[in-house]
Amino acid sequence: MLGGGVEKGIVHFRDDLPDAEAEELIAFLLVHEALHVLLRHRQRFAHLRWKRTLNEAADYVINAMIVRRNRELEREIFPPIDGIYLDESFSGHKSVEQIYRELILAKEKNAAIVGTDQKVLSEGPSKHNPSTLSGRTPQNKIVIFEGDVNKLTGEILDVKVKESTGFTTYGEVI
Repeated sequence: MLGGGVEKGIVHFRDDLPDAEAEELIAFLLVHEALHVLLRHRQRFAHLRWKRTLNEAADYVINAMIVRRNRELEREIFPPIDGIYLDESFSGHKSVEQIYRELILAKEKNAAIVGTDQKVLSEGPSKHNPSTLSGRTPQNKIVIFEGDVNKLTGEILDVKVKESTGFTTYGEVI
């Protein structure tokens, strides 16, 4: 949990955050989750098969909406929190349905390398989780893996790809 989230309709927050950070986190999560409800994501997309992918697609849209609104107001009323799905160059003004389709296609392509050994250029800490490393295969696929940032950044490593979610694959150094 990044600091908070919703599971089975219950909003959860970590209790070890400093007060100021906790207030920002709570404000962001409440607005984020309220937008899921107001935009009727559960009802509108109940027919779609891949619920986790649907939630990722909806999160890209909602998070971009919040960031754009902050920019329009010229202040961060609801500062985005670390680790969220946020890539305005990807989501832009796309619909949840468009992003969902793109994520499904990416998952299908990335599924082809699950279970394989890949050469990966370690680029440094992952932008969504700085305690892990991010790298790219020669085919430009992103791979997230554990390792020492100081020792492995800039190195070409052999990585066994274990899992794929959306645009990202996860592996371990071999």
